[in-house]
Amino acid sequence: MNDIVNPADTQLADLQHKLVLNFLAGKARNTARAYSGDFRAFGTFCGTTGALAIESFVQAEKSAAFALALKWRTAMLDNGLAPATINRRLSALRSVVKLARMAGMVDWHLEIDNVPTQAYRDTSGPGVDAVKKMLALAVERSPREYAVFRLLFDLGLRRSEVADLQISGI
Repeated sequence: MNDIVNPADTQLADLQHKLVLNFLAGKARNTARAYSGDFRAFGTFCGTTGALAIESFVQAEKSAAFALALKWRTAMLDNGLAPATINRRLSALRSVVKLARMAGMVDWHLEIDNVPTQAYRDTSGPGVDAVKKMLALAVERSPREYAVFRLLFDLGLRRSEVADLQISGI
């Protein structure tokens, strides 16, 4: 066994660890939380931690990485995960490979297809007329309620974004 560590190997391992951290650092809080969970799930599938699984995945040859990603996709389907969950997890893998490619760590793309999805509910919203009625009721009830509805409807903010607003940020 060779006790001498190649400095280039150490630098590569450090770069791969930073790759995962930097990948998550540039994301919105909820996106980073979701991708972290996706990486943990990938790590569990691989029998290790999420960061180590991603680092090993990036080190792998293209064919081995593709085979592993395809095996994970199949396992997720077999476990009955929702197509949206599977597709987000595959997107996380594709995105980290893209970042590794941009950093010069790999020279391949992860070309794995998403799972087809079906619309299972109507997400079109209440419609303009219903929103106008809600705004009219909100005006009667309280200025705060009216302001919340205007933020949601006029600016298209998410509920969590409105809930996180601070007066000092306005």
